[in-house]
Amino acid sequence: MVMFLNNDDIFFFNDNTQIITKKKMPAASGVSPLETPNELRTFLASHSFAVVDFYATWCGPCMAIKGAYAALAKKYPSIGLAQVNVEEGGELAEKYRVDSLPTFICFAKGEKVRCIKGADIATVEATIKSHVAKAGAAVQQPTTEKKQRLDAKSEARVAPKKVRDEKVAKKKNAKTQ
Repeated sequence: MVMFLNNDDIFFFNDNTQIITKKKMPAASGVSPLETPNELRTFLASHSFAVVDFYATWCGPCMAIKGAYAALAKKYPSIGLAQVNVEEGGELAEKYRVDSLPTFICFAKGEKVRCIKGADIATVEATIKSHVAKAGAAVQQPTTEKKQRLDAKSEARVAPKKVRDEKVAKKKNAKTQ
């Protein structure tokens, strides 16, 4: 048996050079391979923010940034990252009007929010960072130090009133005696 590797596929041949099996190579760690609209729908439903890379194995720039794209998955584990090989996921490429490769489409809550054409991984990362910053600011809880400062400020506002109230109470007590 002979094995042949392509960028996306593994072919196994018998002694008569007939293909026995063809298997998909696993996607880079943290990057989900997608082929159908249903897979994309399911993927987007499970991520509040996602980036989908439309690529082809024959596209030099696509292959050149493949490692950098996979690194983003490790760097931003809360973000959904996926890849669509346009030769196999042509229906998705057509739906999103992908006319150049690579094309990165960003989705927030299932809706397309940005399209980045070309091997511009820096812009992809900047878009991810921007989303992470917005999402973090929306749900960020005050740190313990910040909470202590806020508590101290509110205590400082309340303290003078307490002192004044205590003085007034003492005066009233002094007058009644």
